[in-house]
Amino acid sequence: MRLKAPPIEISSKNPFEHDLLNRAESANVLKQFVENLTEPFVLAIDSPWGTGKTTFLKMWVEVLRASGFRCLYFSAWENDFSESPLVSLIGEIGSSLDHAGDKGSQTQFTENFQKVKHFGAALVKTATPSLIKIATAGVLDLKGFGEELGKLAEDIAKKKIEKYEADKNTIHEFRKSLAGLVAKSAESQQSIPSKPVVFIIDELDRCRPDYAIELLEKVKHLFNVDGLVFVLAIDKEQLGHSVQSLYGAGLNSDGYLRRFIDLEYSLPKPKAQLFVQAQFERFGLNTLFSRRTGDTRSDRPTLEEAVAGLFSLFDFPLRTQEQCFTQIAIVVRTTPHNFYLHGTQLGTLICLRARNRDLYFRYAEGHAEPKEVLDYLRSFPGGDKFMNSDLGALIEMYLVAGIRDSEARNRAMLLYQEQAKSQSLDGALRERFRMVAERFRWLPSTTQDLTGYLFKRIEFTHHFIKLDEGV
Repeated sequence: MRLKAPPIEISSKNPFEHDLLNRAESANVLKQFVENLTEPFVLAIDSPWGTGKTTFLKMWVEVLRASGFRCLYFSAWENDFSESPLVSLIGEIGSSLDHAGDKGSQTQFTENFQKVKHFGAALVKTATPSLIKIATAGVLDLKGFGEELGKLAEDIAKKKIEKYEADKNTIHEFRKSLAGLVAKSAESQQSIPSKPVVFIIDELDRCRPDYAIELLEKVKHLFNVDGLVFVLAIDKEQLGHSVQSLYGAGLNSDGYLRRFIDLEYSLPKPKAQLFVQAQFERFGLNTLFSRRTGDTRSDRPTLEEAVAGLFSLFDFPLRTQEQCFTQIAIVVRTTPHNFYLHGTQLGTLICLRARNRDLYFRYAEGHAEPKEVLDYLRSFPGGDKFMNSDLGALIEMYLVAGIRDSEARNRAMLLYQEQAKSQSLDGALRERFRMVAERFRWLPSTTQDLTGYLFKRIEFTHHFIKLDEGV
């Protein structure tokens, strides 16, 4: 039973073969850009959480490698258990940036890396115990406090100056060793001029704030050497929150981040329809619907249309869309082949639950009128246009037909039919009632409490999976 979408297969021969979001063009544009870089550079690829950045980057890495680039991929989120980002970055260089040259070149490469580790370790060290002892002596011994305080200030100042001079020299040696390491790595390339080493740092916005900001600072101040290009995958808004959590809400986080990032590239927003069609295949739903009998097969196109429209209206990130499909997959698999799924209403309820859990429960339990849901849908940007479409009329019909109380449901359906013929209404409003009323005829004759029926099946899925509540 496939309840979660399998990982997308990424082939080194054709990395974007299974690209669901038509992002191959972005990969080629970015490749051409970094290909001509020789100076130190930090490029940020900005896209909100859950929009497929990681998949895109892994595909792009294969494109770059096929074109002769040396690439390193580093998941910041998987490594933020480390106390020092510098340790993590140096470790990644050691495990990924090997050199396939002759024995002499290999020896020199290893020597360069050992220097990088040596000077990197010096930069990681914190204050020495002797400095701590000096800093506390005046507090512990109150005799001659004034004289000791003067000596303490003098000693601390001297230590700080010495530390600054030592750190400055160590940073210089670290960069020098790193540049030698990058240069030796480039010798194995056949292209002239040689392509830069591309160091990709993914999921920076998911790290704990102190780790994320320190990593940014280390990248800019320590790793800015010729031939090394850093690519940061970020959700800039979320990363801005991390900056403000450390330095205060009043800080201009955008200005702060510009200190470390030379250029930003925003991934194009994926089209919902393409992604939805791909999910039907990935979750095995096309096969499942092909096995359904009679008119129940018509639930497939209406479900696809509803979720594609609502994903766009609600502006769901891709991860939320996948979570919705996990629920859909369970509902479809646990519903007999000859039972209706009422695709439009199923898609509407699942999307509503993901977007506004409280309203979903109140409507599904019979405590909210269809009008409240309809007003909510119209409140989104483009909501009026969406609801005035054929799909909007179908959603409205199902929300009315889905009223839990049978007497209230019958009264509401009769009202729509009467208003569709009323000459006292504005022509546009009368036409709207007509569009909805004529769709009542599309309901199966056996339909009773369709919302209650779907509500039970949707809530049953939550015994299997834990989903984020709200978006």
